[in-house]
Amino acid sequence: MKIIKMLVAIGGLAILSGCNLELVNNGGGVVTSENGEIECGEVCADNYAIFIKPIPVVLSATPDLGYEFESWVGPCLESDLTQSSCTVEMGLRTGDKTVEVAFKKIPIRIRIGLRGRDRAIMRFTCLSSPTQECHFLLFTENCTDDANCERTELTRLSAAEGELINMADMGLPIEFKVCKDSFADIDLATCEAAHESPVPGQRPDLDFVPSITPPRYPLGTGPVLAIDSAHKNFHTMDFRFKPFANMLAADGYQVISNLRAFSSDSLREIDILLIANAKENPPERPPVMSEFEVAAVNEWVGAGGALLLIVDHPPYVTASQQLAASFGFELLDLSARHPDTGTIFSFNKSDNSLAEHIVTTTPQIDHFRTATGSGFRKPAEAQGMWIFPSGTTGIDQATSNEIDLSGLYQGAILEYGNGRVAVFAEASGFTAQISARGQKFGMNHPEAEDNAQFVINLLHWLSFVE
Repeated sequence: MKIIKMLVAIGGLAILSGCNLELVNNGGGVVTSENGEIECGEVCADNYAIFIKPIPVVLSATPDLGYEFESWVGPCLESDLTQSSCTVEMGLRTGDKTVEVAFKKIPIRIRIGLRGRDRAIMRFTCLSSPTQECHFLLFTENCTDDANCERTELTRLSAAEGELINMADMGLPIEFKVCKDSFADIDLATCEAAHESPVPGQRPDLDFVPSITPPRYPLGTGPVLAIDSAHKNFHTMDFRFKPFANMLAADGYQVISNLRAFSSDSLREIDILLIANAKENPPERPPVMSEFEVAAVNEWVGAGGALLLIVDHPPYVTASQQLAASFGFELLDLSARHPDTGTIFSFNKSDNSLAEHIVTTTPQIDHFRTATGSGFRKPAEAQGMWIFPSGTTGIDQATSNEIDLSGLYQGAILEYGNGRVAVFAEASGFTAQISARGQKFGMNHPEAEDNAQFVINLLHWLSFVE
């Protein structure tokens, strides 16, 4: 039998009529066939009329630099649609078929280098980024086998091209992972391992179970408590403040993570906002918390919202100074030192360094233990909660001058308009952590038996539960 083949011109592309495999490529890579007849960057075709019995035609998609394969559309084997190779049956009686390939651009690629021996210092280098910023995602990975991994996001960071970030100071976990998707819509499935660091940072103590009063609210029905993670926060709901989040969820609060800039819209559905250890951008970049955000939070509190603002020792003070000042608090950029115990403070009812207030009497609280932290001056109308003892000092970061902190504060609360504000200049006592050396510190420390109940009492006050 003699097969007659006819050439037909379609859009400038000459193909054979009948039994044609047409490939449509919208760009971002090249598709080739095993027999070499298809090599396509846009539209191309090959004819298979000479094969009476259909044969498998294997197409392979190779992405260009900066792109990755996404999917096939058309008569590929179903199992191949999301794979880089596609098999199509073609022959005399199969008729014409069209396969379309989709590549997607990788918005951001990041290279990370490690410098230093005892300190993990990472340099971000953007290869491609429409916003001129690098975006870095850290997550843990729990794998039952090579193909079955469950990933949990820990925190997100952004940095200018070439910026150095000291991971040791940030206390990040051992595994560093990098994500290639855009910062606004990160998909854990597209992230890949970038580095495994020998520096184990402080981490949450997930075994800590506090002994507190019975739950205030039925599970999941209490006020909405949003823990900020949109301002380069050292403490977030999914990592170091996880014990805090777990404890408040057990008390009935609806605990969520805030990933958005502060505005009247983003704060509308929130009852209590917790900001813990936001970190300022480098001087050449815009402030991590804008004036618009400060005004939005201030107005929201005045209208009835509740703010728990927590800062710690430098560099976790300056990012929150403007927000604190809008309520009359002057945050001091220093590390407080006790005259006898160094960076460890125990605020006690017995020496009046822990104030008598409904927060410390319902139920009764006798002391609160902190580690490191800074201090502040409060507005006259605020109630001091943690008062520094005589002889407490700190070195101002800007001037290097020693400041006498005697009688100043590491904790205070304030009625503000129709809302409430609580400012505390030490973070670890509000959660439960394990240090790089394996030591417990925070609510889980043996000498911090009242810390958890104090935190619960404080949140009840912020919730207007008297």
